[in-house]
Amino acid sequence: MSISSLIGKHAVSVVVQSKGAGTLDAVGSHIESFSDETVMDAIIQISGGSDATYAGREQHQRSGTAYFQGVGLGIEVKDRITYNGSTFEIRDVRTPDERPATSHLAYTIVSIEEVLA
Repeated sequence: MSISSLIGKHAVSVVVQSKGAGTLDAVGSHIESFSDETVMDAIIQISGGSDATYAGREQHQRSGTAYFQGVGLGIEVKDRITYNGSTFEIRDVRTPDERPATSHLAYTIVSIEEVLA
């Protein structure tokens, strides 16, 4: 079964937000900004998470993998994906076998990590 048929059968809609230039606050700290929201279909596979305590507080952080059909989608590291009420930051983007964009077997694999508020 090809990735295109798997995505067509099991995909969910996710919102991809591109990282903007950001700004500086009054004391010079960087404030991130995101724009260009794009709705795409993807298969999301949550693979694990952190311990019950993360960054000194009791909160569980999830990580996983997203599969998108096609290549050259404009998805980059540090962009964000919103899925099922949670926001995930993109940690890695790769295209297996370096397939051309015209191939029906071409897909993009994205490693994601949940953003904690």
